[in-house]
Amino acid sequence: MALTVQLNESLIGISVDYKKTTKKVSEVINSVLYRPLGFPLVLLGKKLKLTPNFFTTLSLITMLISAYFYSQSMIYWAAILLFVKQTLDCVDGSLARLTNQFSKFGGQYDFYADIIGFILMTLSMAFSMAQLENNSIYYLFYILMAISVAIGELMFEKAKSQYLNALSGKKEAVEKLSKKSSSKLIVLLKKVLNKPENLFKYLTKFPDISSPMYSSIDRHYLSKIEKEQVFEKYFSPLINLWSFIGGAASLTTLVILTLFDLVNLIYIILPISILTLIVLISQIQRLVAKKFEWNYQV
Repeated sequence: MALTVQLNESLIGISVDYKKTTKKVSEVINSVLYRPLGFPLVLLGKKLKLTPNFFTTLSLITMLISAYFYSQSMIYWAAILLFVKQTLDCVDGSLARLTNQFSKFGGQYDFYADIIGFILMTLSMAFSMAQLENNSIYYLFYILMAISVAIGELMFEKAKSQYLNALSGKKEAVEKLSKKSSSKLIVLLKKVLNKPENLFKYLTKFPDISSPMYSSIDRHYLSKIEKEQVFEKYFSPLINLWSFIGGAASLTTLVILTLFDLVNLIYIILPISILTLIVLISQIQRLVAKKFEWNYQV
């Protein structure tokens, strides 16, 4: 009996720890796959008093080895390591949230490690295809693919930031790490494009539930929590949809296509799928926003 009670207490403790590692808004693929898989490493890191930067370094090393395997056409090992890399990428953030080990350097290190790793992996894939087909045009194809992945991640971060702003009624995002990631992506894109905001002209903003425009919510005598629940009911599924063009979803697509020996089609399938989803989700968001306004506008 005592053993059963002790086991139950341990399970409850683990459950509480896992909830601490989750985020208000996260990519679906991370929530259902990578974060649960990486949670044992989070607990191990907590027990051994490892830092999130330790796992960020492991993630970077894993991606660099994966890039090398791509350059040598060892695609299956490359795909496996890419999967491991994404799991480790969830571990560092989860450990930071569980142990409250946040730092400006850690956030920047994680961000630039991902950027450097992805660039080298893209170049490695391009090198492999260029050598195989004896045609350097593949460098251009894979660079365009990398740009499409960056745009997808940027669109997801923008939608996530808007969602959190609208939900909280604040001008700044709720999640500091989300805000940092989004701002860095925008700064990088500004160096390439004069007006990066043009990317978002088809993206309907999430309604701010604190706006007087939606005072009919107040007339229903809803508490702040109930208002948030109304908002989440309408718009949280949209954020889940936007997450399918995020970085983790794109890397997972790379893994799947590689395992099916479709590396030569990655630079075609990935950009088309990302751009198609952007158009479709933008239209869905417009319809949902109109429905919300119809029900709750003054």
